[in-house]
Amino acid sequence: HHCVFTNNCVGLRNQPFFLCAVASAVLGLSVAVLSLVVEVPTIAGHLLRAALGGAVQDLAQQIHLATVFTTGCVALYFLADLLFLHLHYLLQNETQLESTHNILHRKRSAYDQGPLQNLTSVFGSGWIPN
Repeated sequence: HHCVFTNNCVGLRNQPFFLCAVASAVLGLSVAVLSLVVEVPTIAGHLLRAALGGAVQDLAQQIHLATVFTTGCVALYFLADLLFLHLHYLLQNETQLESTHNILHRKRSAYDQGPLQNLTSVFGSGWIPN
């Protein structure tokens, strides 16, 4: 399929790179969002105080942090969904079109060799410990 984010088609030759790029984005965004989680009670307190008419120091910074945290959570949700969807395709050894066709006709992929063999067909066997 064509990926609008990489402006390239994702296929057998570049699927490992696509999955690694999405996994890296999910991991990096997870670190950023988790580092802001500790600030959420402070941000909420400042924003609540401002809503009740109290004086708040650095209100613009608190609004900025709240916006960054919310945007990061939404982006993480969609990126993680994309990652898990493509991992599902990988473990079933099928494309998006094949998956849709197989779901509609309630059949298994003709190319499914089992999860481990499907992984090694895309990533190679060098990463599996002996």
